[in-house]
Amino acid sequence: MTRKLISMWEALNNAQDAALYTRFLKQRSAAEGDHGILLAAIRSSNLGEPYRAVLTDLIAGKLKRTKHRPHKKDQDMRQLHRALTVLDLEQFGDWKSKNSREAAVTKAAENLRCAPRTVQNALSEFEDLLRMADADFLAMVRAFKS
Repeated sequence: MTRKLISMWEALNNAQDAALYTRFLKQRSAAEGDHGILLAAIRSSNLGEPYRAVLTDLIAGKLKRTKHRPHKKDQDMRQLHRALTVLDLEQFGDWKSKNSREAAVTKAAENLRCAPRTVQNALSEFEDLLRMADADFLAMVRAFKS
């Protein structure tokens, strides 16, 4: 059975019709739950070994998210938004004291309804990234609503 599937995969892989090949892979993987052909294609691809290992484990079901935890990408966006709020408040705020960072963190924590320590953690994690980011990325982070 496996040889038959591999020969079908090779025939479709060699075919010029990418839509047919895509439909075949989706049908085998999603509808029938058979990921063997997709895994064989990944293993024989020119992807680097780390990418192949992660994709193979992910598709085979060995790599899973921890239960009852928020999605990491959502947390990163929240943290980016918190840090950028502080940087914006520092830049456009009218604090004249030496503690403008502390005042900005306190104001951001009030505005975002979280603890000042949460804002400080976000700032320490993402400040360097935000200072190097381009205007489009900063606009996307500012538009994020948690």
